[in-house]
Formats: sequence, structure tokens, C-alpha cells
Amino acid sequence: MDLLSRVDLFIYQPVQEKHGIYSTDRILSCLPDTCHQRISFPYLYKDALWPLFRDGKCTVNASPIINLLESGASVIEVAMQFLSLKIDFQFQHRFRNTTHILAEKEAVTTIKALRYILEHYKTDKLFLTHNHPSTQLLVHCANQVLELLHYPLLKKEDYPHPNEAGLPGHFPISPYEKAHYQLSYLDL
Repeated sequence: MDLLSRVDLFIYQPVQEKHGIYSTDRILSCLPDTCHQRISFPYLYKDALWPLFRDGKCTVNASPIINLLESGASVIEVAMQFLSLKIDFQFQHRFRNTTHILAEKEAVTTIKALRYILEHYKTDKLFLTHNHPSTQLLVHCANQVLELLHYPLLKKEDYPHPNEAGLPGHFPISPYEKAHYQLSYLDL
């Protein structure tokens, strides 16, 4: 906390009150009045770019398959529907929901990403997983910070790989989202 009282620049992601001493209001109250550069960025999350995926021990969006099984479909019938791309994984609802959440989060942040996501998600891999942005999206956000600080911008062509940082794991695209969103990029 002592270090916070001496900063001139503070770059942060807003954190809710439930996080106690790490909450945004608590941390900002520790900054000196001379810290005029406070740059905030939103939590970047998009769970609608894959039909289902593992998040720890939980399978996210498994309900369409579970509902089919509970309604009496056999595992083979479910597998056949899956392979025929006939299961409704609620892409539109989930995309709209995470877009709405990001819009709310961005309403109070300096750095913006929603418009960029909406303009580029079909042509560029913007997320490696539901909560890990790709290099392209991170460069977009970093350039906003650099612009505010009057530094030269990063050239996107200098960072061609979606996982330039070498983060472990990514969710590959499947025929479901490729067809639904009409994705034009090649996967890793």
C-alpha cells in the first residue's frame, strides 16, 4: 500500500467491492492526489465463441446436450446430432449476453475493446480461451494506453501470432462456431 501512495501512473482493471482491500474504490483511495493518470481497462471475456468448453472442473454450456439426454435421446443420437451440427448451443443469446456485459464494464473504463471485437471477431482470432484475449486484442488495448501516454504505437504486423506470449492452451474452433459466425480466419 505504501507504493500506491507514490505512483504517478496507475493502470488497472476495475474490481468489485466484494474483493475487499483489492477493490477498485479501496485501491484508488490510496493513490496520491498527484496521480492524474489513471487508466482503466475492462475484463475481456467471451464465452460465446465455442459451443462448449471446460473451465476448471466445469463444462460451460453443456445444457443443450444434457437436455437432449434427459429428454430421452441416446448417446448415439446426441452424437449424431452433434456431428450433423444440429444442436443449438445458443450462440446468439450467449454472444448478446457477453456483449452486453462488456458494454457495461466499458462504460466506466478508459480503454475500450467492444467495438474492435464486434468489427474483427469473424476475421481475427481475438480470444484464445473465454477469458484469455489473443495478441491482436491485447495490442489493440495496449495501443490505447500508449496513445494516452504519448508513446509510439505497436504495429500489429509485428505481432502476427494470436498467442505471441505463448500462453498455455487455447480453444480450437469447431465446425459449429465456424459455420454460425462465418469465421474466416485459420485456427492456431
